[in-house]
Amino acid sequence: MRVHRLVKARHGASPLDGEGARRAGGRWNPRGIPLVYGSSPLALAALELLIHLDPAAIPDDLIAIEAEIPDILPILQSRPADLPVGWRTDALQPDMYIRSVKKTPNPKNGAVYTAHQLVESHRTEKGPRQRMIMHLEALELPRMRWRELAVALEAAITGQPLPCPIAADIQAVAAADMAQHGVKDALRHAEVDRRGPAGHALVPVDLESASNSLVRSLGCELVGHAFYQRLGLPVLMAARELDAHQRDLAEAVILGRLIVPGSDLGTWHWLRARTSLPEFLDSDLEHAGKDAVYEIADQLWLHHKALEAGLREREGEPGRDPGESTIPNW
Repeated sequence: MRVHRLVKARHGASPLDGEGARRAGGRWNPRGIPLVYGSSPLALAALELLIHLDPAAIPDDLIAIEAEIPDILPILQSRPADLPVGWRTDALQPDMYIRSVKKTPNPKNGAVYTAHQLVESHRTEKGPRQRMIMHLEALELPRMRWRELAVALEAAITGQPLPCPIAADIQAVAAADMAQHGVKDALRHAEVDRRGPAGHALVPVDLESASNSLVRSLGCELVGHAFYQRLGLPVLMAARELDAHQRDLAEAVILGRLIVPGSDLGTWHWLRARTSLPEFLDSDLEHAGKDAVYEIADQLWLHHKALEAGLREREGEPGRDPGESTIPNW
């Protein structure tokens, strides 16, 4: 089996040592246990990384690592029933979390007491800060289950549904804490400003009555657009004397073929009704005609050797045969 990873160049000498996961922990390993995470297709490895990053914060020194796992090695396949309690919450990043605080030693016996608090991360003019939401009752849960409790408490305080199933014993602890302190006490204690940015009032929405008339995909388009820019394709397209509208249309056709492989006609339908890509390109592509899509596809095929040569030069592969097509089906 072949797997891929994206790592920063400085880690290129040891991309499979699991050191990053050992230091920070991950969904499938606690801190202190090294583990290597990989994805079968390279595109999925890119998505796993970029989904957690703002496009402006993508590192500019990423390299792709390919590893071959011998077929003779055993493969462990886990069913949800085999996984530890709370495994779904390990990947969540709730705004609230639980921290322990050591209290002043008892003057009579010198014992140091540990208290627990539910804390919320929030933004201020001076940057991210933490504020205490509520004191918790004596917490006897192991630390590895604190995040699950934080998820349950955050859902109860904010009035939002649970993002994933929560174990019954965790829900019982959360209910006891809420009964002791109450939502109003918790929010008042934290002096939470719920008005939103710039003092705008938040408007409640009844999700049961809400409806939509236009649903478009976004995630794959954001990933594709980020890599399209990183590869320098807009510059290569400009060198082929394509104007701004043609360059935007070329990007749309290329990404469309990657996201929803199909014919030029299928790409045109996708562009008009199923993707949000036109919303972050400069040109008005929602009203582009079929002929425009056919014509830009012809232009891409006409220039595909020059474009591929430019990509190879940019990626440092000058020795590859210029006649070898690395990006078929333009």
